[in-house]
Amino acid sequence: MSLIRKFILSTTEYFFNRSDLSFNKKAEEALSDFIHHSQTLLLQSYICDDILMIHTKIQFDQKKSIIFYKSKALELDSDKCVEYINLITVTNNAAESLYQVVKQIYSPLLANDYDLYSNKLQKNLSDLESNLRIITHGKAKENTNVILTIEDEVEYWKSIADKNDATKKDREIASAYHDLFEDICEELRLMQASTVSEMREPTENIGGILDDIWRFTTVTYSEDRMIHIINIIGNFLNHMLSSS
Repeated sequence: MSLIRKFILSTTEYFFNRSDLSFNKKAEEALSDFIHHSQTLLLQSYICDDILMIHTKIQFDQKKSIIFYKSKALELDSDKCVEYINLITVTNNAAESLYQVVKQIYSPLLANDYDLYSNKLQKNLSDLESNLRIITHGKAKENTNVILTIEDEVEYWKSIADKNDATKKDREIASAYHDLFEDICEELRLMQASTVSEMREPTENIGGILDDIWRFTTVTYSEDRMIHIINIIGNFLNHMLSSS
């Protein structure tokens, strides 16, 4: 087995946490095509009924898959060609996966570049991140996977408040939530500069702000979302205390 083939299959097995994956002739042909044809630039793998499915074109109905792609159009005919293989994983819907990649990887990577081109690109990425956050979050059924920090909650409500197509009522509600969560962020920042004995006051202040959010009468803040926010704050406090 070539190194390239072994790399693709073993990485796929690690991703799905399976060591007994079998695949059919069609999958074998797709894998061979990716390795031996320079213009085959992409390989998507996923599991269906315990069988490893492999395609050289994106399959749109798969929520969990691993995708290998070439950074150069070439045949992978030697072991050193492994350096031209990149990969990305999709573990939920495409918008959520792209949001996490932009926010956690590409935006930080570009943050240290200060030329005009990079600044414009950062602005475009920021706009993309904001739109993906709203799309992924949804409306009827909230997806809080995009809310990893209180700053994310602040940015989410800011995005809603700034939407031109939002109703006046929605913008006003979003603006109110934005201000309340910005106050929580300020209290958390104060904690980072405080001793353990000084943390009591900002902790009590945060509790009061959360109570204000919960009692907000214009629209109900969902119980699941509040639990999610409390868990984020709790994890932050645990980290602060363990680091002290």
